[in-house]
Amino acid sequence: MTLNHLKRFYRNKLISLPILFLLILFCKNLLISEFAFPLPIDDQWDGELIKLYKPYEEGNLSVSHFFASHNEHRIVFTRLFNLAIYILNGNRWNPMLVLRVQSILAASIPSLILFFLYRFKPIPFLSYLFFGVFSCLPLLYENLLSGIQNLFYFMIIFIVIGLGVFAKKMKHEFSRFLILFFLSICTYFSMASGFVFPLIISILYFYYFIFAKRNRYLLVGASFFYFLLGILLYSSIVKVPHIELYYKVSTFSEFISAVYNIFKRPNLNGVAYGILLIWIPMVLLLLRNIWEKKYKSVIDHPFLFGYLILIFIQIFGIAYARGKLPLAIDANRYFDIFLMSIFPLIYLIDDFKKVNSIGSLLRILIIMSLVFVFFQISKLNLATLRYQKNFGRIKTGSENHYQYFSEERKNKGGGKNFLLSRKEIGSVDYLYPNKLEYIAILEDLTVQEILRKSGLDKR
Repeated sequence: MTLNHLKRFYRNKLISLPILFLLILFCKNLLISEFAFPLPIDDQWDGELIKLYKPYEEGNLSVSHFFASHNEHRIVFTRLFNLAIYILNGNRWNPMLVLRVQSILAASIPSLILFFLYRFKPIPFLSYLFFGVFSCLPLLYENLLSGIQNLFYFMIIFIVIGLGVFAKKMKHEFSRFLILFFLSICTYFSMASGFVFPLIISILYFYYFIFAKRNRYLLVGASFFYFLLGILLYSSIVKVPHIELYYKVSTFSEFISAVYNIFKRPNLNGVAYGILLIWIPMVLLLLRNIWEKKYKSVIDHPFLFGYLILIFIQIFGIAYARGKLPLAIDANRYFDIFLMSIFPLIYLIDDFKKVNSIGSLLRILIIMSLVFVFFQISKLNLATLRYQKNFGRIKTGSENHYQYFSEERKNKGGGKNFLLSRKEIGSVDYLYPNKLEYIAILEDLTVQEILRKSGLDKR
């Protein structure tokens, strides 16, 4: 197959996009097959087992359980999604099955982004190819390998669809307004950060109000409404004492430091690759594209413009909400936001038609930089996952978990005594960070029944 055949194939988005989705889905499931853990980890014990499956099995599950807070979040869609899988699986909890199903959500995100970018104009072949390779690399794993972390996927999917709705031409502006309102509520009930979506819509409405020649009162009214909605949703976020105290920045210098730490990611071997090889070249490329298109390549593309706003609001928001604890910022789960931010900018990498032009040399430099950084991240991630699987907390925690039930069956109370006798080194020995809370969960009779009928009490 020649390069021209490939180009003709990718131009047919009705064929190429589904195939790209299946390819990404395949790669996500390879990661699950190799590194996924058959037992619950961390928030799954509390957020899924205690607050969802336990009341369901005891017959007292109510609507309030779905809207109950999980830390500062109200993860309605995650609970509906996970409970549906639990019921369809014969009332058995299978963490691996949840991961397999939620991999569909993970693969949908890059496919949806590409679809909405494609609606504006065909994406250059090299950008499309790079986009596909990038989406298949093991850059993101923390959300993929935990059954409760699909809250990130739901939020991003609703935001991407919302930006696509804003960019779509519609006969009745009020219909767009109502759809965006519905999606604003959905993003908030995916995770707390969803409050940023109505703020993004507010900014978009206000921008188009400035340059609009008609319907100006409608646009400014919509902008004001969504701004108030975003503030209302933010004010209703649950205040969690330990998060407020240990995670949120309290000074401006802490905030600036957190923003800088985010922009320099990945920081490998002391080198701030993010700033040197991603953000600075990307900003230069963005400015170059805007200049070449007389300031209209980005701001006249509502989906791309909205996504760029999302990038920076999320960066500043996470710096504020998690900036006091550098380890929280470095958590891989936030890569789903940061690395997805590269997608719209990849769109700006055009074909190299003018080999000697400054713009083409800049694009070549950016592609080489991104390839180097993404393969470095992939290498680091795979090393981390192998360690977790063979020597780290996952291996030790699983041994303790299964030994608990082995001892408990031999001698009533022996499982508890076994875990109490284990020397705790941080949280590496346990699947739940607090050893005493973990023991209390395992001692619950309903929990034991769920684990036993699900086969999670034995190898």
